[in-house]
Amino acid sequence: MHGRLLAEIAHDDDLILSGRTVGRSSVRGIVRRHGRLLMVRSRDGDYKFPGGGVEAGESVPDALCRELAEECGARVLGVGEPFGRVLEHAAAREADYDVFTNTSWYLHCEIAADFGEQRLEDDERELGLVPVWVDIAEAIAVNSALLAGGAGPRWLRRETTVLRLVNGSA
Repeated sequence: MHGRLLAEIAHDDDLILSGRTVGRSSVRGIVRRHGRLLMVRSRDGDYKFPGGGVEAGESVPDALCRELAEECGARVLGVGEPFGRVLEHAAAREADYDVFTNTSWYLHCEIAADFGEQRLEDDERELGLVPVWVDIAEAIAVNSALLAGGAGPRWLRRETTVLRLVNGSA
């Protein structure tokens, strides 16, 4: 899959990016309806694009359909071209590696009007993830305030960066 590089983020200091790397691919859906975006909000109030990891043997579009069904109860009707990708680097937890790199693919998609039930994993349930339609400016403002306060999860920088880029492409 090809897509423009939206951002590259290093989460830890002193990373040796040329070192031994282990990686993962993730997919995130950009869903617009009536001037709003479908996001998932955590109990801490931050917003993130619905999505998650691509499983072994799974295509990126198939992973997007599965993740939107799990996190939002949404049925994907169509997947568009990639908006782009974000590379995130962190210290690897595996002993044989120096760097963990996550590639998050952002794809435009269309979903059915009706939502089913969420099928959250334990960690997602613990975060209190709830699907919401939100004005993009509101999502940017909330996430930016959390970033400025030094609070929020690791994904906050990535998601806020992409929200700003999506807002600029509207």
